Amino acid sequence: MARIYKQNNKWCFSISKTKNGKRRRIVRGGFLRERDAKKAAREFENNLENGTAVIRLNNITLHDFMYDVWFVYHKNFVKISTQVILTGAIRRIDRYFSDKIKLKDITAAMCMDFVNHLFYDKKLSRSTITTTLSCLKMIFKHAFIVEKIIAGNPTEYVFLPKMYSQDRERILSSDSQKRLYLEKNEIHAFLSAARQAKNAFPFVTFFMLLIYTGMRAGEALALEWKNVDLKNKVIHVKSTIYYKPDNQFYVYLPKTKSSIRDIVISDTLLNELKQYRKKFLVYKMKNQMQWTNNGYDFVFVSRTQPGNPIRMSTVSSCTKRLGDKIGFTSLHPHMFRHTHVSILAAAQVPLTAIKERLGHSNDKTTEQIYLHITKQFKAEAADKFDAAMQGF
Repeated sequence: MARIYKQNNKWCFSISKTKNGKRRRIVRGGFLRERDAKKAAREFENNLENGTAVIRLNNITLHDFMYDVWFVYHKNFVKISTQVILTGAIRRIDRYFSDKIKLKDITAAMCMDFVNHLFYDKKLSRSTITTTLSCLKMIFKHAFIVEKIIAGNPTEYVFLPKMYSQDRERILSSDSQKRLYLEKNEIHAFLSAARQAKNAFPFVTFFMLLIYTGMRAGEALALEWKNVDLKNKVIHVKSTIYYKPDNQFYVYLPKTKSSIRDIVISDTLLNELKQYRKKFLVYKMKNQMQWTNNGYDFVFVSRTQPGNPIRMSTVSSCTKRLGDKIGFTSLHPHMFRHTHVSILAAAQVPLTAIKERLGHSNDKTTEQIYLHITKQFKAEAADKFDAAMQGF
């Protein structure tokens, strides 16, 4: 039976194991909550029984530590989507380092060589390398601070190589030319193209929801009818969705606490949702035999798997296809969220109100769009002040 206790504001567990007449005390710590320590202890005891538990950590390999110790611990604190990203990072680390190399033998120079390999040889994007390096840093931090099996953290002073000046200029140039949102005429053209497409149902209403509310695509895909209050013209955003490569989907809490919010909708969107609701019920009745009973009542369901939510990849491909039709290449679903910001900014809605509606407290892109749109109002303010002073 594991003993659960608190040490230095972190929860730990200890288990006594007897083998060949010798008693050994196994300790694991660093848990933020008591229940996390209890859960980890149960899993460890189960692994002890079936012989898969990692007991001796001092000579453990990087491969075994990443998969059997760190990831088993860390996955309890992150979403499924983050687990998939971290798994990819671990694979990149595993492909570079030998599966025989011991964790304690890895040096800072070896870690820096690994980063340079990703940067110069593999030529991966900076975001991918940043994610991979962050994962490597977390692994060694856990080994050093939580498990206390290495004398120091070799990744502490390992950073990404600085970009050459020409690379930085190229990135800044591309960023300045990057389109962040659609203009009003482009919105009209896009929705017209969507209405003429074969999959007008359910995508016309889906795209209108994104444009008229600024919801994230994942939030819209996870939306259930119980959270659409047509009487009071309110949409309750309470969840988001993630599809794993094996076609399993997971519905969980949104990105942040501020993402859980109520969005007041306009009459235009209200009428669209009412009409869509009628079509939805007819569609559901026609597909009763194929309908998947998954415990959810999604607003937007798959045409190939009725009852299940639409996959994000389907939304992205549909968005790009329609964008190409109207001459807006590289259009992606998140741009409708940016478009919502631009329209509200043009209507002189305060930035604080826009952020509250979008469900985030701080976002550089939102602020960038807002400042760009409202530049003209700053000039108008000076002119209005001069006009007001004419009477003095």
